[in-house]
Amino acid sequence: MLDTKMLKEKQKFKEIHESYVIFITRNDYMKLGLPLYHVERMVQESGALFGDGAHIIYVNGSYKNDSDPVGKLMHDFRCTSAVDMFYQELAKSVRHFKETEGGRSQMSKAMEERINREKDKERIDCSYEYIKNLMEAMKMTAEQAMSILKIPDADRTVLSKRF
Repeated sequence: MLDTKMLKEKQKFKEIHESYVIFITRNDYMKLGLPLYHVERMVQESGALFGDGAHIIYVNGSYKNDSDPVGKLMHDFRCTSAVDMFYQELAKSVRHFKETEGGRSQMSKAMEERINREKDKERIDCSYEYIKNLMEAMKMTAEQAMSILKIPDADRTVLSKRF
C-alpha cells in the first residue's frame, strides 16, 4: 500500500524511490543488544533479497551508548530537559514546546485533542456494547436500539458502520 501511495499518475512502478519504515521501539524488540535492526524482504525458496526498495528498520529505544549517534539519539528521546540533549536540532524543538508560551499552548491543544479522541472512542465502544446487548435481548435492529438509547446522529454514523 505504501508503494501505491508513492506512485504518481502514469509513473512506472520501477521508478518509485526506495522507502523506509522506521519503528522506534521502547525496548530491544529483537533482544540482541544492537542499536538498529535492518529488515529486508527475502525470497524464501532461494534466500535471495527481493530488492523491491522497501526497507524496515527497528530502532532499539532502550539502547544506551553516548559514544555513537543512535545511542545519543535514544538518550535525547529519554531526556526531559533540552539542556541535557546531544542533538541541538531536537533540543531546539523541546525548548520550544516546553519553555515558550506558544509551544506550551500548541502542546496543550494537541494533548487536549488526543484526550478528546480517546474519550470519543471510549464513548463509541461503550455505546456499541449497549446497542448490541439491546439488539440481542429485545430482538431489535441497530437503528431501533440507537433510537431508544438516544444516540446522537454523529455517533450513529460511526456506529452504523460496525453493524
